[in-house]
Amino acid sequence: MKTVILASLVLVACGEVQSQQPDATVDPCATATCECTIATQAADCAAHEVCDESGPGRVCGCAPAYADQSGSCVFVGGPLDKGFMDPTKWTALGTGSSVNAGAAGNLDPGEGQINRIGMCTGGGLKQTFTMPPFDRADAFKVSVTHTGVEANFDLGGAQVAVGVGGQFFESAVTPGQFKTDTFCLGPRAYGKPVDFQVGTFGGPNCGSSSSSTIHFDQLALQLATPAECPAPNTVVNGDFETGTTGWTFSPVQGATGTILGNIGEGGTSGARLTTANKCSEVTMTGTIALPDPVARPNQAIDIFWTGTNGSRLAFQLADRSVALLDANGKPRHSRICVPDWAAGTTASLGFFLQRISNNGCTVLVNKTFTIDNVTIVDDPGCAPELINDPGFERIVDGTGPVPGWGLSNGYVNDQEGSTAVIQNNPALAHTGNGVLRLGGANECVGVGQGGADVTFYVPPPTGAAGPALKFFANVGANHPKTTTRVAVQPFFNTSSSIDLPENGIYTQGTLCLPPNAGGRRVTVRFSTGDSDGGGCGANYTEEVAFIDDVEVTTDAACPVP
Repeated sequence: MKTVILASLVLVACGEVQSQQPDATVDPCATATCECTIATQAADCAAHEVCDESGPGRVCGCAPAYADQSGSCVFVGGPLDKGFMDPTKWTALGTGSSVNAGAAGNLDPGEGQINRIGMCTGGGLKQTFTMPPFDRADAFKVSVTHTGVEANFDLGGAQVAVGVGGQFFESAVTPGQFKTDTFCLGPRAYGKPVDFQVGTFGGPNCGSSSSSTIHFDQLALQLATPAECPAPNTVVNGDFETGTTGWTFSPVQGATGTILGNIGEGGTSGARLTTANKCSEVTMTGTIALPDPVARPNQAIDIFWTGTNGSRLAFQLADRSVALLDANGKPRHSRICVPDWAAGTTASLGFFLQRISNNGCTVLVNKTFTIDNVTIVDDPGCAPELINDPGFERIVDGTGPVPGWGLSNGYVNDQEGSTAVIQNNPALAHTGNGVLRLGGANECVGVGQGGADVTFYVPPPTGAAGPALKFFANVGANHPKTTTRVAVQPFFNTSSSIDLPENGIYTQGTLCLPPNAGGRRVTVRFSTGDSDGGGCGANYTEEVAFIDDVEVTTDAACPVP
């Protein structure tokens, strides 16, 4: 009896992979060669080959990004037109983004360019390129070469944004000088058609006639060198048993960061962060390679840690603050849900011990945090969602995953001028028990200098409805000193922020997101701070606002591309 093996036709629609089964009576091997199946291609095919089941037959061939050279599949790179010389290979995201084939470039002729209009609407350039399966490819990295041409010094704070298959990387623009940045790709960028894209956040005053531009000379897929990119499910030296390997420390004003023996869990090695005075702060940065979110949808990062009672330690992924560890002086394990946008990527991992003053640096303050055994685990409380903990309800479960918001306070002189905390208080919440409380109390700490950060993917428009962030806010009536603001970070134009009404009741607010940024990662900050200016004397009576029930969606009042 002949065994009939059915092939699958894979279609890509709306970003999802769908399967369509062929006629079950057709034997694809009846009249053609059959040497493999997709399920067994690792055993059936040679290195860097995949099984082509499209028929007739099933045969091994070179994986995408590889080509046959003398009988072997050799990496040939990607994406198409990596040097921006062929406008037909790239799709402009809105007005103000283009390919200039005649530009001199840096590494090669041709440039992708984004002008003021493109910068102010989240514009960019993208193309779809098919990537090989993760297990049939080498370890890849992506390099981008870029610069800015500045007019009127208005590129301060501007960043280029590069994305490959949902993994994103940002880098500061250096006007007048090309620079090349690289980043490792995680498994979410493999095994399917993915978007390679370049764009920008930040830039000129969008109401001006600025002639500033961002220039991309090259976006290239490259082979990573041995050991350059860690394997998925890895925290590089997460147990701190190989010295400082994989970790860097950035201390300020007498703070320290070091790895020591006998301070970790069970008397093993661990990392220690300390402050010396009110102005001390220190960041510890490492690397994490997160697994494929399809295979492991409930990812969390488990940390053994302890800290000085009442102190706060910010946890960061990809330079985004995503959670806060509130210390009670006792050693414990805590879990942080991996955000949807970080799963399946290779990214930086950081711990930030923030200062408590911008002055009073002679006042001694000793805060100490010890960290050990940073691992990737599965936690059923970490369901994939656009925003981790949109209703601030994780604060209620003291043993579950910590709230998924990045919180920071603002300080001036010897005064705390703005605060951001998550509270378990149903009397103050819009719904449920948890709520975000924002406060401002000093004229020197402006709105936006501290607050609560949340990072997420921008949704595509729905018909005539553009991408939006909705939430409920209760801002105290008639605040004479402060403003409560919701703004895309880095803030770059008034259409990317809103100031909330001060009416003393919960009111739904809508922040329209950059219309051309669908599928890209953005960070939004909720903050309350001073808006009338003045001296930097003692704190005034604190003015507060409450935020709850945050949702990423679309809205007919928001612009579409």
